[in-house]
Amino acid sequence: MVNRRGWLRILEAVIAALIVFSTLLFVISTNKARQESDICGALAPLLNEIGKNTTLREQIMQERTDGVLAFLATQITNPALAYRVKICSPEPQVLCLLEESGLEKTEVCADERIISSTTATFNPKRLKLFLFKKS
Repeated sequence: MVNRRGWLRILEAVIAALIVFSTLLFVISTNKARQESDICGALAPLLNEIGKNTTLREQIMQERTDGVLAFLATQITNPALAYRVKICSPEPQVLCLLEESGLEKTEVCADERIISSTTATFNPKRLKLFLFKKS
């Protein structure tokens, strides 16, 4: 009879360990899914920072993207993500599309912002930022 109690205690400990490990795996998987969905949410703050920087705004007005790309390289540190920048006309009827092959089957997040200079002439540009996972 004493041996029977020992086996019950071992069985109880194994079941408790399985419950703890399954709960831990469930929590880890939900956190990972939440982090992946935050990829698109990072675009708006990046565009706001670009809009606040006068040097980057002036480069965008000259239709140069090298400064913006250098800024994004410092901000987007995830090696699994790639990004593209496009400067387009601010008219809403003009489409600002990413024409790149190989992105048909990947999820692409995009956001845009109208950028204008601080000079007297008003000639705004539309900066569009594309963010996607590297394949």
